[in-house]
Amino acid sequence: AHAQRGEAERSVTRAQRAVVARRDANEILRKQRPPDREKEALERKLSEVERQRRQSRLLKTLKQKLTLAERNLSQGRGQVSREEVRELRERVKSMETEQVQASHQAGSVLTPTPPLGGGARDKDGATELLSFLRELKLEHLVGGISRLGVRRLHDLRFASDKMLVAAGFTPAEVSLCRYALKPLEQPEMPPPKSPEAPLPEPSPRNTLNADESRKLRDAQQELAELQAQQRQAVEREKKRAEQERILREQADAERMAKEAEAMRLQMEEEEAKRLREEEEARRQLKEAAQRAYEEDLRRMREEEEAQTREEEEAQRRRDEEAQRRRDEAERKRQEEEAAKRAYEEERRVQWEEARKLKEEMARRKQEEDAAKKREEEARRKWEEEEEARKAQEAAAAKRAQEAAAAKKAQEEEEARKAQEAAVRKAQEEEEARKAQEAAAAKRAQEEEEARKAQEEQERLEREERARRQAEEEARAKEEKERLAKEEKERLAKEERRARQLKEKQKLEEQNRWAAEEAKRAALFKEFKSVEQIEAEAREKPAPVPQFAVNLVRELDHGAPVRVCIFGPEGDAIISAGDDACLKVWSTTEGTLTRTLQGHTGGVACATFGYDGTLLISGSDDASLRLWDTESWECLRELRHHAHGVQACAFSPWDDAFVSCSAGAMEVWDISRWKPLQTIPMDAGVLLCAFHPEGDKLYAGCKSSVVAGWSNPAWQKVMKMSLMGPQTGFAGAMALDASGKLLAAGGKDSGWVVVMSTADGRHVATIQAHAQPIASVAFHPDGSALVTADMAGEVMLWETKKWSKMGHLRHGTLPVRACTFDQEGTYLATGCEAGNVKVWQWQE
Repeated sequence: AHAQRGEAERSVTRAQRAVVARRDANEILRKQRPPDREKEALERKLSEVERQRRQSRLLKTLKQKLTLAERNLSQGRGQVSREEVRELRERVKSMETEQVQASHQAGSVLTPTPPLGGGARDKDGATELLSFLRELKLEHLVGGISRLGVRRLHDLRFASDKMLVAAGFTPAEVSLCRYALKPLEQPEMPPPKSPEAPLPEPSPRNTLNADESRKLRDAQQELAELQAQQRQAVEREKKRAEQERILREQADAERMAKEAEAMRLQMEEEEAKRLREEEEARRQLKEAAQRAYEEDLRRMREEEEAQTREEEEAQRRRDEEAQRRRDEAERKRQEEEAAKRAYEEERRVQWEEARKLKEEMARRKQEEDAAKKREEEARRKWEEEEEARKAQEAAAAKRAQEAAAAKKAQEEEEARKAQEAAVRKAQEEEEARKAQEAAAAKRAQEEEEARKAQEEQERLEREERARRQAEEEARAKEEKERLAKEEKERLAKEERRARQLKEKQKLEEQNRWAAEEAKRAALFKEFKSVEQIEAEAREKPAPVPQFAVNLVRELDHGAPVRVCIFGPEGDAIISAGDDACLKVWSTTEGTLTRTLQGHTGGVACATFGYDGTLLISGSDDASLRLWDTESWECLRELRHHAHGVQACAFSPWDDAFVSCSAGAMEVWDISRWKPLQTIPMDAGVLLCAFHPEGDKLYAGCKSSVVAGWSNPAWQKVMKMSLMGPQTGFAGAMALDASGKLLAAGGKDSGWVVVMSTADGRHVATIQAHAQPIASVAFHPDGSALVTADMAGEVMLWETKKWSKMGHLRHGTLPVRACTFDQEGTYLATGCEAGNVKVWQWQE
């Protein structure tokens, strides 16, 4: 920068000196030589040409400014207003109109002055003469001039020095051209009649005498002397003319050199002025670009702040929803506790009533027992009194027997009869009392049974009412939960679609802004055109990313691991395997937080829904289990497969999910949790994944065949084969996050094939391992591919040139699972040894 600034200052100084020298030279030349009308006219025309060139450069600069302003205005960056753009447009239009009018009025400013004695030329004469002079410049000057015709010589004779300089002649070449044209400009005059011309021979009829012959010889001698003197005079005149010509040529050469120097100085001054104008234009463009850059930064900050606010608002809504759900759960718990307390209170009341009833019955029984005891005591006393009376009567009869036997017998008979009548009467009274007691007891029992039946009927009615109310509440609760879940799913889908659309627009805007910023930076820093920058960008190889992978944590699952996935937020790791259970681990602490049980066979696959609220797992027992990721409870069990489930995947919009087993692929409706369609499949499914846009579903088998179906028509739209001479059958498959690339590893070899899902073209074939491939996975940004083999080796490959970046050692047993979190910060690998290793991925 210092060197460029010093060179610019020196250029300005030289240009100022050139302006002063040119002004002084023009003043000296104007005073020393008479005015030349033709050259003055040509100078005026050249000045007009330079003025038009400056106008053209200014017009070009204004057009560039107008283009940049219109682009900024269309993109809404806000550096310029519509009034400024309108003023720039009007200014450009007015300058174009003035330029066209000046061109129509003045014609071509390079039309040469017609030669003396020649006719006027048309407007294309100047252009034709300049093209002729440029062609002549390419040839040898003298040889080219000697081969010219009369018309071309006529044109070249009347071409001024400035026109020769404008055609590209140097001052030395201008002097050489003038030297070659000198004989044509000053043609030799025909020689005068020489006095040496021979006299006419004397006629034979005219004979001379001796005197006449002597006089003739004297005259001839005098004539020869005169002729010699005349020749000497002519030679001297020629030498003088030649000297004058050389002096004149030298003066002309010096003059032309001065004019060329003056013109060079003028051109340097104009070049310096042009450079200053271009520097000013670049400075303005750079300032405009800087303002656009600052505006873009401000807009990006605003968008980030808006996105942050939206995320905070979404988080707040989620927190509110979670709080509402917790409040709802608390309210339900309180309602359940209240219902339980009411039920317990009702049971307590019933138990209390039953206890009181038992006590009443016991009291009545005690009273009845007491009454019976009293009756038995009264009967016993009556019997004793009767026995005493009988004894008295017997004694009286015995005493009266002595008085009169007949009367005694009669009395005894009467007494016996009376006794029998009394006993019968007592028996009748006892039977009547017992009958009354039995009737009273029967009536009491009937009343008790009626009361119990009424109480039982009331209890049954209360239970029926409680059951109906509970069923209605349960149905209302289920309907409310279903509606709330549907509304939540709809809002989550809309939010996810809006977020994905916004992220896509933001990414496109960032890429476009980065490309424009790179172009502007390169344009204003290196003064290169956009085409050059784009060509250099295409020719320049992309840098190979460098990564560092460090082991941060090791988790002990306790059984061979077949599945290992990260949670949507990256705070949890799910591991599953042959022990028929899923274990939830904390990513930050590495502790086991929950164990999910319910499968009876080994877990072969598991995946999260796109909103992160559901987890589905497939097992060798041919069942699917749906888990709630908040409570980690099993919501339902789905059984429709005849064989073990090998792969499963959720749709990006959470409206369906797919599960695959040997021979069949089931498409499930999430709203009803029922299969929609059954698609035949080959055995040994390795891959089941949706395209990120949700319009296609890919499924791959061990036979290296990958098929694609459209969503929601579920019609097969493609079928490709990954089988190659090196790979054979596939042992693992993976689809990248963009849905453009699909990788498959050989089941019996260490080769990996990468294919394009658009046209089925094989992008790369890598000899990755010496052992067969056990699992493959793409980095979320598509910059890397991870492969793992049956010997515990994990290889890292970059996807630009598909070259090796590094390798990891998990163990000595097959690594059946490898996966990244959504941010691409952590890599998890699961091994048949029963452990999961978490690696930190850093660029």
